[in-house]
Amino acid sequence: MAEKTAPDLTDVSLPADVAERVRALANELHEVLHEQMVVPEPGSEARLIWMAAKMINAAAGGFETVKEPSGPATKHLAQWADVADMASDIADQALTIAGVATTVDAADSYITWLGGLALEVPTARATAWAATVQVIPTNGDEEVQPVTVRVEDGASLTLVGQPPRRHVDATAYLRVAHHLDRLGGAIGDAVLDRGQ
Repeated sequence: MAEKTAPDLTDVSLPADVAERVRALANELHEVLHEQMVVPEPGSEARLIWMAAKMINAAAGGFETVKEPSGPATKHLAQWADVADMASDIADQALTIAGVATTVDAADSYITWLGGLALEVPTARATAWAATVQVIPTNGDEEVQPVTVRVEDGASLTLVGQPPRRHVDATAYLRVAHHLDRLGGAIGDAVLDRGQ
């Protein structure tokens, strides 16, 4: 068995001077937003840009994990996993902002339009727009029934079972569609032959 060697990460890193300048810009963003963020309920837009500055800092190698992994390869993995996690939070925040003053019908129409665009491309992730997810309570309460969430081909979202206490609004539609799109793409890359 061939000995495994650590990957050479120098080719995927920003030059030190560029990374330093990017981190400085991210810090400037944090300074600009500081007054907006120290209030009890920061505005959604300010919070999104604050998270974006954190993500930029992480992408430039300036964000330290709570417990630093050992070795350059695992540190590299942890850095970009942090970036991905922050990017997901930013997407959720952006779609929360988009959902404000948006009706459920408007969100549904927009999702359906995006699904139609995906279907026009042979390599698109058409399976991303249809899924069934069952939410099963984990607190051991037998009286609380599972809720099944179905997203049909037309992108309409339906609930089967005990209805959730939280109202399903436009934000929920937009976030579900976004994450199903990403999930469908990832599953497609993992299990489907794309002819590459």
